[in-house]
This record gives sequence, structure tokens and C-alpha cells, in this order.
Amino acid sequence: LRPILTTPDEHCGDLLAEAAYAVDREMGIALVDVMTRRLHTHLRSRHVDEKLARSVAEVMAPRLGWSPTRVDEEVRTYLAALARSRVSATVD
Repeated sequence: LRPILTTPDEHCGDLLAEAAYAVDREMGIALVDVMTRRLHTHLRSRHVDEKLARSVAEVMAPRLGWSPTRVDEEVRTYLAALARSRVSATVD
């Protein structure tokens, strides 16, 4: 996997295009799925945060008919999954 972000905002446009492709062509329907299984952001960068997750969710939202409330829910779910994966990585 090539690193996608060496600083928080670097290459964000590429990532958002990949997110759109994941929804449009790969049937990505949940933020946690797109961020972890399709974009592998948690493996490719340590600069994954709420800002990036929300940006990806906002690209996904119109494609999937999400309301602002659904965007918030998807971001919360993803951040919780990310926190769990970081805790388990430090424990192992």
C-alpha cells in the first residue's frame, strides 16, 4: 500500500476521488467499510481524524442519500472503530 497522507491535508483530493469510486463502482455503503476495507486509511496513514472521515462521508452522502444526521452517525461509528483498532494495536 502506498502512503496516502504524510500530512493531514496532503493528497486529500485523491482520497476523496477514491471514496467516490468506492461508492459508485464498488458498492461501498458505509463509511467504516470505505475507510477501512476499500481505502485502507488506517493502514496507510496515522493522520486519520474526524476531519478526514467527515470529508469522505460528505462525498459519500449525496451518492447514498444520507441526511446530515446519517453523516454524523457514520463518522461516529468510524471513529469508534478506528479507536478500537488503535487500542488493539498497542496491546498486541
